[in-house]
Amino acid sequence: MSQADFNREVKRLTALANDEAFTHTASNDDVLVEETASIESSNYQECIVLTISSQVFRLITIVHLNNDSSSKKFVSEAIKSTVASIDDEAFYDYMGELGNTLCGSIKRHLNKFVPSLGMSTPHRLNAECLKFIESQLPSYAQHSVVSSGEAELFATSVYLCADQELNYEIPIVRALEQAEECGELEFF
Repeated sequence: MSQADFNREVKRLTALANDEAFTHTASNDDVLVEETASIESSNYQECIVLTISSQVFRLITIVHLNNDSSSKKFVSEAIKSTVASIDDEAFYDYMGELGNTLCGSIKRHLNKFVPSLGMSTPHRLNAECLKFIESQLPSYAQHSVVSSGEAELFATSVYLCADQELNYEIPIVRALEQAEECGELEFF
């Protein structure tokens, strides 16, 4: 599998992870996750950062956020509480768990074809710290925006930083390649 195939797989896994982290954990049905070309960092004051590391690459996963009323409303609905009862500790604890869910989902799926991956714990950082990402020379980036109704709640980013050309065999890609080599399928 080429680097482009690996990037496509990261894109697919990121979409699955966003769905798992945000759509399935939300108590209301109007949460929408949409892919976007980039994230306007000035829209967010903070972020939750986690990494997945192997011997030859790092995936940096980020949940961009603001500690504001719409975000607290999302958290209160998710944990079946009231907005008034959501203090900063409860808010950031839940956001760290969302980051864990996002990153953990990607790692779980990657572990099927990339052995020995490590995953960090969530770190809450000021958005200014994200300038460091560009110094890591990411070879691939995937961004999404999470909204509810008219309100943009969060954004997510996944950056792939590889030390070399990646060459992993992904079972699903291999199965598709073999199916193409076999010819036509017959249905009975």
